[in-house]
Amino acid sequence: MATLPKLPKRSCEWSPEAMAMAIQAKVLSGNKLEQLVMRLQRLTGRPKEACWRLVIQHGIKGRKDHRRWTESEEEQFTEIHKNVLSEIGLLYRDKLAGYWFDSWYQSLAAYPDVPIDAIFRYCKVGIHGRITAFNFWIFPVLTPWQDYWAGELNALQNPFESRYIQRSAGAGFQAHGMVSMLRSWVHSETGPIPTPQFSAEDLIAYVKANIEHQAVTTINIGIYPDGTIEQSSLDMMRQLRRATREK
Repeated sequence: MATLPKLPKRSCEWSPEAMAMAIQAKVLSGNKLEQLVMRLQRLTGRPKEACWRLVIQHGIKGRKDHRRWTESEEEQFTEIHKNVLSEIGLLYRDKLAGYWFDSWYQSLAAYPDVPIDAIFRYCKVGIHGRITAFNFWIFPVLTPWQDYWAGELNALQNPFESRYIQRSAGAGFQAHGMVSMLRSWVHSETGPIPTPQFSAEDLIAYVKANIEHQAVTTINIGIYPDGTIEQSSLDMMRQLRRATREK
């Protein structure tokens, strides 16, 4: 598999013009972000992945450049993940089908030397078929070391058109969309969890269309601290099950 290109060790290695261009990302989104990255590529001659990291780190996130990790720190990071993931994998084995790791576009933008290939392999301890995804939100995936696209979509989008994504952020990966019944990913306010943001009919139509193209859907639902599920969300999941599994 391909290896990740290295970022410059210091942000000052990017020209002032490139840095100014990256800062423009704070007010851009969607196709305009992609166009900005293309302009950065033409200006600097650097790989697309490196330009995306610059845009994420200094434009979208607006953070200062992070110190590069020492070899000892990289080894410590890897060892921690090895121990934790190996213990979990050996304990649950085939009861744990996969992982979905959040916030990796921030992690790799800040620390591009993270040995993600090693972490990917530790995810499979206990069962080789366990699948893993690292979430890069709407941004291009900066590592080949994963099994499917994380697909953080929140609301219902257009269904996938094929099993493997043909273009845009997740190109080349197994199609997967994660949607949320809540308008945000978690219910952080006091009071009852609100009803789902979409209808059962729309959810069923979306999931069926994905199934037709061998694409996968994950659904985030509202759960109370005692483990009970918001009732209308539970009812909707039961409707979905009947519509997709029962004849």
